[in-house]
Amino acid sequence: MKGAQEGSAYPTKEQHALLWQAQSNLVAKCMREQGYVYEVDNGKSLPALDGFPFGIESVAWAKKYGFKDPGTVQEGRARTGNPNQRYYETLTKEKQARYMAALYGGRRDLVSVELDNGAVVSASRRGCSAAAEGELYGDFSRWFTHSTVASQLKSSALSAAMKDPVYVRATQAWARCVAGLGHEADSPQQLRQSFEERRSAMTKEDSLRMERTLAVAEATCVRQTELARTGKRLHEVHLKRVEKKKQALFHTYRSMWNGALKKSQKIIPAE
Repeated sequence: MKGAQEGSAYPTKEQHALLWQAQSNLVAKCMREQGYVYEVDNGKSLPALDGFPFGIESVAWAKKYGFKDPGTVQEGRARTGNPNQRYYETLTKEKQARYMAALYGGRRDLVSVELDNGAVVSASRRGCSAAAEGELYGDFSRWFTHSTVASQLKSSALSAAMKDPVYVRATQAWARCVAGLGHEADSPQQLRQSFEERRSAMTKEDSLRMERTLAVAEATCVRQTELARTGKRLHEVHLKRVEKKKQALFHTYRSMWNGALKKSQKIIPAE
């Protein structure tokens, strides 16, 4: 597995999956040493990286899942197919609390990060999850700080892309397209909000039918106006600006996950 090319601030989807698998192997080892049954995650619980921030891109997806994004669908599958979740549910309330403390450390020995928007994000330095990340990335507190800030900056760049005049014009074209299909909305987000406001007055069947109809309209116009493609391109532009302002942070962040990629090949058992 090659590391990121120079200038790539974030792991690719493939690299992210490899890092997740390596971390899962380390967590499983730690939990078993503490007497718990714990299976290595086969990837079903891997957080989805690809959502639809600029509108649903697939008409087929809209027909099947409505407004649900990949993360929501994947989370549901993970809960039903995860042997660790099933094991956890067999435990008494008291043992469940001890299990979670062993895994995540509870509210003790916290490391906290204050983000640019004023929010404070915290995690325990204890527990198998922190221990696994510390072993994989070299220093848990340092990794938590840099990865949390990097994630927030990615979200900030997403917000900036949506406010970009080029994206605003593309959204206006999308709104005209949707109007031509019989629906009024200034953006995909407003289309969904309008649906949520009307949902409670519908039967379950009518609600599902309306959700899929609106989702298909959203996706159809996203494709026709290239709204998502425009948004993704602008997101990259604004990300580059953020990376330039935060060069030191991204240098450390990139170095840590690149180092973890090299370690992961030794951690994951050969098939």
